[in-house]
Amino acid sequence: MKKKANQVFFIAFFFFTASNAVSQVTADFSADDTLGCNPFSVQFTNEGSTGVDYTYDWYFGTAGTSNDENPSFTFLNGGVYPVKLVVTNTSTSESDSVTRNITVIQTPTARLDIDSSNACINGNVEFVTGAATKDSVLWDFGDGTFSSEAGSRYMYHAYAAHGSYNVRFITYYQICSDTSSYTITVDGPVADFNISTYEACKGTPITFTLGDTTDVQSFFWDVGEDNIIYFGDSAVHSYDTMGYIVPELHVSGASGNCIVDDTIHIFVIRADFTYAEDKFCDQEPVFFVNTSIGDDNSFWDFGNGNTSISQDPSQTFSAGSYTVSLKISNTFGCSDSIQQDLVIHDPPILYLSEYAAVCPGGSVEIQASGGHVILWEPGEGVDDPTSYTPVVSPEDTTTYTATITDTITNCVNSGQITIVIQGSLIPGKISVFPTDTSIIIGDTVAIVAYDSLNRDIIAYNWSPDERITCTDCPDPTVQPLQTTTYTLVVTDTNECFISESFEVNIEVTEEYRIGVPDAFTPNGDQINDEIKVDGWGIKNLIEFRIYNRWGTEVFFTNDINQAWDGKYKGKLQSIDSYAYVLKAEMWDDRIVVKKGTLSLIR
Repeated sequence: MKKKANQVFFIAFFFFTASNAVSQVTADFSADDTLGCNPFSVQFTNEGSTGVDYTYDWYFGTAGTSNDENPSFTFLNGGVYPVKLVVTNTSTSESDSVTRNITVIQTPTARLDIDSSNACINGNVEFVTGAATKDSVLWDFGDGTFSSEAGSRYMYHAYAAHGSYNVRFITYYQICSDTSSYTITVDGPVADFNISTYEACKGTPITFTLGDTTDVQSFFWDVGEDNIIYFGDSAVHSYDTMGYIVPELHVSGASGNCIVDDTIHIFVIRADFTYAEDKFCDQEPVFFVNTSIGDDNSFWDFGNGNTSISQDPSQTFSAGSYTVSLKISNTFGCSDSIQQDLVIHDPPILYLSEYAAVCPGGSVEIQASGGHVILWEPGEGVDDPTSYTPVVSPEDTTTYTATITDTITNCVNSGQITIVIQGSLIPGKISVFPTDTSIIIGDTVAIVAYDSLNRDIIAYNWSPDERITCTDCPDPTVQPLQTTTYTLVVTDTNECFISESFEVNIEVTEEYRIGVPDAFTPNGDQINDEIKVDGWGIKNLIEFRIYNRWGTEVFFTNDINQAWDGKYKGKLQSIDSYAYVLKAEMWDDRIVVKKGTLSLIR
């Protein structure tokens, strides 16, 4: 029994060892090439686990799959393809995988079309190409000439001899290329022509002259502008079109029709200008921007007597209408010009409230009008800097600037208002003259209050308000009819501080006298040349008449200040005695009449 037990143990051990002897699954592969042009065929080789117990699942990105151990696969389109191999042990279900990239470059398909309608000697044959993404191209025109020009879908080539030519168009993209070919037959009549100049200014006459011809029965000229056709061995044309122009000679013969062309250059020169900003205001610079084409020199005439040769000048105008002209030229002598009308606008009219003074800590409304929008600066202490009637509360005397804008013309105007913080009155700086005086009834007295600091923040108030020329000025004239004391009270204009007062006493004496001097000497020596009524207490002169010895009235006045100069009707009167009559109202309301004589002597 013991021996059988040992046998069982040996068998169990054998199976345990066999189970652990199974090798692991390994996935690996190689490719005969990993970079190519489409269609790109690649041979894949399994480099991993192999045997009858294994399966192989290949995944070629999005291009396809395979279960072969060593498949071959063709990638039809360009792209980067992640190729994945999954190796599975069918006995143990174990698997392993590996992924490697295959890069396929999209081959640049070349396409070549030919317009053979002008397949003539010296005629430009038009080739039309089409290709996908490409790095470069190569033209083989079949006549021993080549070109690598790739800037356009169109290519032109002129053949020098009759014959058949195999044209090839080759495109290159990275490592890939493609070729398209076409066989063209060149035949037909032969002609060429000469051009008087290949470069010219607009409007310059250019002459086209027929050259050598073969098999040409008829021809005409198409100058390449506005379908203009000429006939004859030569043609003269002046171009309005600028740029590169292709004139053509159309010929016909027994062998067909052909077009011979060439290229001329009409210099592009075009005058034009604009403005740096849409703002044309009185006495503000206008900035011109020269947008001309093909100019080497510029000459500006601003229509205001000023000119400039600058490229982009500026100019200041007064309000009004102007015609601005720009003339340009190039080094070949070509020129062009343009004129534009320019309207310069007046600034908006600004109205501001007058200077004001406020008490310390006070506020005041300031006012403005004009324009469409306004801005007050500085903005500190202003309740609304964009209001036309803001309330300001300055801490110190401040000058506010109001800037208004006309939103239609973009023109601006500005002005200033100074708000003064009222200062306190300084006693002793105001003097009043006279302080006391006496007059005869009817006389006047001029009183002056003098501020030694010449301040404009002072308010004057005189009382009483009878027989005084003004009560709020510093220098009134008074005419009291009885002894009167005038009181002046001086305050600051806003009555922020304590006032100061002054008194002027005027003593009035009632004295009355009226008369005329006995003689006068109108001899032009400026001494006693005139005679008039004088006296005291005269309220109103009713009449003053003077008569000569024949009773002729030679002078009359009712103005006490008007005098007789000794003339009658512009002629100086004779030395003689003259009678006078005067009548006057006195300040005591009496009417006084006085008669007498006066002497005119020399």
